[in-house]
Amino acid sequence: MRQSLRFLFVLFALGTSLCGFGQVATGTPKFGSFGGGPFDVVNLGNLNVHFSIPVIQRKGRGTSFFYDISYDSSIWTPATSSGTTTWQPMSTLGWQTQTDGATGKVPFSSISVSSTFCNGRHTLLYTWTYPGYVDRRGTFHHVPNLQTIQNCNGTFGTTQAADDGSGYLVSVPSGQVIARNGRSTFAPVGISKGTASVTDANGNQITTSDGTTFYDNLSATTPVLTISGTAPNPVQYTFTSPAGTSASYTMNFKAYTVATNFGVSGIGEYGATSSSLVGCRKVTITSC
Repeated sequence: MRQSLRFLFVLFALGTSLCGFGQVATGTPKFGSFGGGPFDVVNLGNLNVHFSIPVIQRKGRGTSFFYDISYDSSIWTPATSSGTTTWQPMSTLGWQTQTDGATGKVPFSSISVSSTFCNGRHTLLYTWTYPGYVDRRGTFHHVPNLQTIQNCNGTFGTTQAADDGSGYLVSVPSGQVIARNGRSTFAPVGISKGTASVTDANGNQITTSDGTTFYDNLSATTPVLTISGTAPNPVQYTFTSPAGTSASYTMNFKAYTVATNFGVSGIGEYGATSSSLVGCRKVTITSC
């Protein structure tokens, strides 16, 4: 039997420009107060709306593979350029994309360049700063003093613990994240997709070399999930159904005009801009 399910989402507060990591905590942080439901979860502390759309979940040895597409509504943050501050959206438009769905990511915040002396000669010192770790369910975990420094002697990173009680130990520039249960994740650093892996305490792994083809611990040769296409073209998620046949999940996009009207003194509005936003999605599942 073949079933076609269509969902239409009216999304708000979306745009397309690049900016730094948002200031509002996303996902469902520990010790938070939440409302909403049954589909969405509202953080009562900051009014962020979070929801997840499951693509595939497969039981594995020790570590199961799951891939969800999640969304957070808090995407706007003030950004200053040439002395002018305006509202700018996150580059992902609130969506967790590709590798994020399985491993999370270490988002980039800022880079600073300063002049210094190294081994008796004048040189430049580069410092990359990262605000923390966004886990595979879209929850942000703040990590203080997480930096990568580059000088004439090479590139040096830091290893710091999250300060939110989650127990995560995060290292840059490697992107390694160690959990309390011994689970080791290598997440993309400063990007939304790329080489990543998850290894549990028994050595079972989930891997991807490009952020679009994933292998779980049940097969190192047959992908558990393959992603093709990029926005504004349709993005297709292909996997094997429980019946052993191919199933696909397609995210479609539509052009909308987006602008802000927050009216906050000292912060300019995001001007009317044509943006490709998620319009609807279609999943076709073959089952017995």
